Amino acid sequence: MKRIIICLLFVLTLGAGPHPDNNRTETHKDRAIAEQRNDYSHVAFTAISPASRPNILFCISDDQSYAHTGANGESQVKTPAFDRIAGEGIRFTGAFCDAPTCGPSRSAILTGQHIWQLEEAANIHSTLPAKFTTYTELLQNAGYAVGFTGKGWSPGRLEPGGRTINPAGEEFNSRKLKPSFKGMTNKDYAANFDEFLAQVSPDQPFCFWLGTHEPHRGYDKGAGQRTGKDPAKVIVPPIFPDHPVVRNDILDYFVEIEHFDKMVARAIATLEKSGQLDNTIVVITSDHGMPFPRAKASL
Repeated sequence: MKRIIICLLFVLTLGAGPHPDNNRTETHKDRAIAEQRNDYSHVAFTAISPASRPNILFCISDDQSYAHTGANGESQVKTPAFDRIAGEGIRFTGAFCDAPTCGPSRSAILTGQHIWQLEEAANIHSTLPAKFTTYTELLQNAGYAVGFTGKGWSPGRLEPGGRTINPAGEEFNSRKLKPSFKGMTNKDYAANFDEFLAQVSPDQPFCFWLGTHEPHRGYDKGAGQRTGKDPAKVIVPPIFPDHPVVRNDILDYFVEIEHFDKMVARAIATLEKSGQLDNTIVVITSDHGMPFPRAKASL
């Protein structure tokens, strides 16, 4: 069995510092943030020789609660890629999401800062100011090839924050497929990863963000039952009414989780085939919880 360096369900908190002093001037706060980033950059990258730098495949689903994988005990969702990684790698069961909405959570992941440190980026449909350095920028400055497919930093606008490209990296979204169900996008995330790899020099490490739009709503109603899932076997979270409509809605959500897992499996297979898996850190996570009442957007 190949050795895989893996982190599971892990929200990155790199470089997160103490709460800023409200009595500081804006210039002082900016300087403190810049100094903190410089320290992080030095520790993270200059201590590692270029020849030993690992690749990074960061897989992030959109609106998936941690409990909804086979490895975490849910029998009605099939996640063999995740389950394999859970068995061969490390599960971070004590990590917490920094925000229950997409943009702020992704800003926290990318910068390693808590949302209350990120100014406008703490709000959804906002911007991520360029003064907040992302780990992707640090890696690119250290010689990594950096790219993303699907949903990177989103939703929001780049220009008001002084950015011209998505903070997740260069976009690779040209490869398409015919979705299996309504509500899924036509982006072939795994094929886009292949396209990215084809442009990476053999001696260059890479960092790729594989961000699916699934299992974000909307769903193909009845997809779960049509794929053979049993609503009677669904574990209904106690915050929801135990009703057939709820059970079937959860099954439809599971179908989209399985789509994400299949994309992860294809990406890992590509790395195995090319002999790069043993030198690749694979991270699987989500931005926040399931898109249901009392879950997503709730504290």
